[in-house]
Amino acid sequence: QDARECAARMAAGSTKVGPGVLHDFESGLPSGVDPYGVAVGYSTFGDDQSSVKISTTSKHPPRPGQSAGNHVMKLDLNVKGWGGVVKLFDDDSAKHWISLDWREADAFSFWLYGNNSGASLYLHILDNRSLCSTVDDAERYAFEFVDDFSGWRQFTVPFADLVRRDIGNGAPNDGLGLSAVHGWGFGTLNTGGPRTYYIDDFELQRTAK
Repeated sequence: QDARECAARMAAGSTKVGPGVLHDFESGLPSGVDPYGVAVGYSTFGDDQSSVKISTTSKHPPRPGQSAGNHVMKLDLNVKGWGGVVKLFDDDSAKHWISLDWREADAFSFWLYGNNSGASLYLHILDNRSLCSTVDDAERYAFEFVDDFSGWRQFTVPFADLVRRDIGNGAPNDGLGLSAVHGWGFGTLNTGGPRTYYIDDFELQRTAK
């Protein structure tokens, strides 16, 4: 079965995605489990001393340029060590982990509602995995920043500015190829107490003329 599943994944390849909004959080936070027990869609992570809860809501501080009834992802965090949310790209059934081809974009953007808490934040892009892998060994590339602002702010991050981060998961180390992106994650190392963050409109962009 593993051999057949691997062959099917190789044959399917990555779905090409051009610039535009990938996740607007208007349809909830779908999740599931792939045939190997990997949680796909949206899931949370954290150390044993941390609390991470995610939901979507239309009851949030108004975001610049938003439409009426706009939904965002809400993160209720009380992180002592590390914690956050990860989105592993899944098919419509939320039962298979798929990859996307992002090579038509050269940057990504997202809106974040900050608390001006001084907490260290990061957003990881999960690039390719080992051939026929059955675990999460996706290679991580990080945008790291500080919660030093209050209210909504849009971040635009060129892929060229991302830095590889080894999280000890046996990931390949072959550069950010973008031909088989497997997901993204948002996290913090310490919130200094309970904090609520909001994220909206994760988007691919083409900034080069």
